[in-house]
Amino acid sequence: MATLIHGFRLEDNGDFLIGNLRYSFARESVPELFTGVMASSKRIKHIVQDLKNYARQGSSVLNEIIDINGVLNAAVLLLDNQLRKSTNFLEITYGYGIPHFQGNFQKIEQVIINVLQNACEAIDDKNKSIRISTGFDPDNMLVWLKVSDEGQGIRCDDLPHVTDPFFTTKRTCGGTGLGLSISSRIMREHGGDMAFDSRQGAGTTVTLTFPAQNNGDATS
Repeated sequence: MATLIHGFRLEDNGDFLIGNLRYSFARESVPELFTGVMASSKRIKHIVQDLKNYARQGSSVLNEIIDINGVLNAAVLLLDNQLRKSTNFLEITYGYGIPHFQGNFQKIEQVIINVLQNACEAIDDKNKSIRISTGFDPDNMLVWLKVSDEGQGIRCDDLPHVTDPFFTTKRTCGGTGLGLSISSRIMREHGGDMAFDSRQGAGTTVTLTFPAQNNGDATS
């Protein structure tokens, strides 16, 4: 089909200049350039937000009564689209009879979102799974949440450094190396822990643990 621009047929009159660009080049390249600009702006926004979160002082408001299943459900709803695009095999198991713990709902949600996003980014095949579960360890009085993915895994040399500030294996994709560092700080604020079990090429399991309240409150 012939290309017509304001009565000017490219096929009949040959190529022409738009500014300093030939139309034939601009027609193919400009849409791709705009796409690149939009993707870059999103990465910059992500980097700036990570820097803001890293610089922000820890909140002293850690006295909310937290239901781990409620926080997980809120995080999954926010990431529903990304989770669906990443895997055809998403498995979520909500534990029962889990005691509540004290903390900050928004901060715990931030940690879970970060861990879930990392799981999504680690997967390069929608036929690989992400499994999420919650539970309670009565022997140690710990509420736990696990996120396991069948993604790329983490190199042994990198594993001890994944929570170090500015350490990232995703620099070319706009990673700042602050997400897990911030999450680790939040976990320490809550008296909790974030543990990693991973092998390169064999996926990763992240386990979050929180000290449970011993007052009889539990998820139904």
